[in-house]
Amino acid sequence: MQIIDFHIHLWKQEFLTNEFKKMMTRFAVMMNVQEFDDLDCTADKYLKAIEPEKEKHREYAIKHALIFPVDYAFTAVKFKISYEEYLNYIVSVCDEHDGFFSSLIGPDPRHGPKALELIDHYITQCGFKGILLTPSLGFSLEDPVIDKTIEKAGEYKVPIIIHDAGLVPRPLKLMRNLVILDEIFSKYPKQVFILCPFSQMDPTLMRVGLRHREHLMTDLSAFNARSIMGNMPDMFRSQPIIMMNDSFGSEKILFASDWPWYEQDIPIRAWVDEIRKLKTPLFLKPLGLPSINDENKERILSLNAKELLKLD
Repeated sequence: MQIIDFHIHLWKQEFLTNEFKKMMTRFAVMMNVQEFDDLDCTADKYLKAIEPEKEKHREYAIKHALIFPVDYAFTAVKFKISYEEYLNYIVSVCDEHDGFFSSLIGPDPRHGPKALELIDHYITQCGFKGILLTPSLGFSLEDPVIDKTIEKAGEYKVPIIIHDAGLVPRPLKLMRNLVILDEIFSKYPKQVFILCPFSQMDPTLMRVGLRHREHLMTDLSAFNARSIMGNMPDMFRSQPIIMMNDSFGSEKILFASDWPWYEQDIPIRAWVDEIRKLKTPLFLKPLGLPSINDENKERILSLNAKELLKLD
């Protein structure tokens, strides 16, 4: 099985402001892990993270990774370079590692018409695979550019990824965004939306939406791995993912690492291995816990992303 990592982030240390470095330090403290020992989170560093250490791991080799280039331009942490310069770096990474990396385009709607120009250019000229919206950076989903952005996704027949975080209390305007999201899902029933990461989104919206709306999917990132592997005995680790599979269907779930944020805590190889060996414990079967089969796992680890991103 050739695995696809649906959710990674890349940057160079030279792009980072002091405020961004402080944010990374706070994140490390919050996750109770060591401080990031290397602020370079480049393609080469990612490839080393997935490089098999032993021959027996070679069957777990990741075939492809999708980059989430978040636009920090309007935030306090922002990058030292513009979002467009950052995207051009991502293009150079994809070109250098031809066929391994691909990317999304995710300009903040507060760029106005420029946001739409970036979408046009990077999808048509650079082969980007979809559109990223990260409302937790502070923009409103009521911005008029949002509708135009979704229409662009329909025009190019690419997915929209709603990339959000719930690790800190949300301002009221972000709570309002959750209501607007549901309205958007109703307004665009033919547009594929991926909500990620699963455990960091509003649980009611996620569970009800994924179960009852055919055009919604989610990614199963390493944040889930941390909560599952760090807090559950071995015999119960499979239960949350098996229940997700039973509730939503494996065709709605995508494997993701969210690298580099959780790599020190849950290495990618460990997360892949955890999903590959999923099975319902024998003593839980009489209680009615559903099972998960190899076809389900292949869909989660590879086939869904392959079809969604139109990969060979």
